[in-house]
Amino acid sequence: MPLLEVQLRRAGDELTGVKARVVPLPDDMLIRHATLYEDYKNTTHWPKHVMVHYHWIDEGDIDFNKGLYVLMTTGLVLFMLLSFNTLAGVQSKVAQFLKDVVGTEYDPLMGPQTEAGAGTPAPYVPFKGGSHVE
Repeated sequence: MPLLEVQLRRAGDELTGVKARVVPLPDDMLIRHATLYEDYKNTTHWPKHVMVHYHWIDEGDIDFNKGLYVLMTTGLVLFMLLSFNTLAGVQSKVAQFLKDVVGTEYDPLMGPQTEAGAGTPAPYVPFKGGSHVE
């Protein structure tokens, strides 16, 4: 009497694969199902019975895109934290470097500070059109 072994694979709620093969019925199952075996050997008895054994295999439910998004987001957050931490540590050094390069403290809205007009805005000269060279 044949035994039909069916292997079913699933991931989450989806059936991902099926494999079937026919093998002879093992002796222990043959003893337990002796009446079915007698009906199978009898050529006048119909319908014939077939023993089916199912094997379920659960595959891990892995979503590659979600994993990639989590990995990229984590990397971006760590990069930003590291960048801000590094910039906070060298802020005074960058300020000192800019002061050494410019020579005086410079506010782009106020213009360069001079001894005579320290902190006063640069005079506004309206554009009259034409050539800028006089």
